[in-house]
Amino acid sequence: MDELHRYLKSLGIPIMQPKIDSASPEPPHPAPFPNSQSIHHPFGTVYVINENTSSPKTNPLKIPGEIIKWSGFKHQDENFSISDFLFVDVETSGEYGGAGVICFLVGIGKVSDQEIHLSQYLILHPEDELAQLIELEKIFLSAKGFLTYNGKSFDLPLLDSRFQYHQIPLPTREGLHIDLLLLSRKIWKNHSPNRALRTMEATVLGIERSVEDVPGWLIPSLFRDFLLTKDASFLNPVLYHNKMDVLSMVHLYFHIADLFTNPLERSKENAEIHFCLASFYQSIGEIDRAIEAFETCLPYLPEASQRIALSENLASLYKHQKRYQNAIEKWQEAASLGSLSAHLELAKYYEHLQKDLNTARRWVEAASKLLEDNKKMDRFTRTKWQTELQYRLDRLNKKSFPRQNERK
Repeated sequence: MDELHRYLKSLGIPIMQPKIDSASPEPPHPAPFPNSQSIHHPFGTVYVINENTSSPKTNPLKIPGEIIKWSGFKHQDENFSISDFLFVDVETSGEYGGAGVICFLVGIGKVSDQEIHLSQYLILHPEDELAQLIELEKIFLSAKGFLTYNGKSFDLPLLDSRFQYHQIPLPTREGLHIDLLLLSRKIWKNHSPNRALRTMEATVLGIERSVEDVPGWLIPSLFRDFLLTKDASFLNPVLYHNKMDVLSMVHLYFHIADLFTNPLERSKENAEIHFCLASFYQSIGEIDRAIEAFETCLPYLPEASQRIALSENLASLYKHQKRYQNAIEKWQEAASLGSLSAHLELAKYYEHLQKDLNTARRWVEAASKLLEDNKKMDRFTRTKWQTELQYRLDRLNKKSFPRQNERK
């Protein structure tokens, strides 16, 4: 090093000598938020804000098997307790993620028998990110899985990118990940205008946020305002928003779990939920429960489109169980309401199983007449159906008049 200094000095390049500050190091800043503690690392400071609140009600801690099966987890026989899982929600310095965007606030909820424990891991400067990730790594590695809302597309991939940036092995890769947004889309398919968490709070849980809350798209701007001014009041609505997101996820999870463990009563008000649950059971292969749920809502769906969908779904399930008489009844119901698919299924049934080509042809011809009378169908869909029905009719004609086809 001395030789390098001498060489640089010979070139006329001044060498700056480091200043040694004899003053004592600045004491750590006090935690700027109520119920918070500061954790100091050589890499920075992270503030942890803790709060306990009562659980929604006395709920079984075991995660319903239907949710485990839907998630696609390999070991579906394993019993999971929600107390071993973490509810995770992040607030970021950029609205859409991407390079350089950090999770300056990570909210984590953990459920026990009687209460919800909320911890918010906050950093006040991007340089403190590594300290935050070290703390998050500890708690993530202790969990068996995670529950998020849109976390498969946003929260966890963004956290993973930050762990990778700092060359920390990903602590979120192991265990089960349940994205409550995807689950809500399955169960409340047509229940509300969208599946945003605040919408689900209002329409499903009956929760209204206070005026302290801010929309999620505003949060990156508030964080930038804080960095410029050092005014912690800019972060108060962000902390409230994050807290409500985590608590709402907990309440939403228990509401969903309750649907599986305590079925809703049969009523007109619950008919749409029964229908969506039936579709959910059908998607995970629970055929008997799907049939039961579809039959439950049958008397309460007045609209033709709903009854067509219900009859077609029930017919498909009966067909799967080889209960063909039940399937025929439902196909005929759907056909009477104008379902082309039901006409086609009936034609296939009579052609392949009953070997009744005349009846099969009558169903194809009836479908063709129905298609001709439908003036509202778009051209692409019409052409697709015309091709399918003509193929079916040609097939039946070849079977009915084989010798004529040979002479041709």
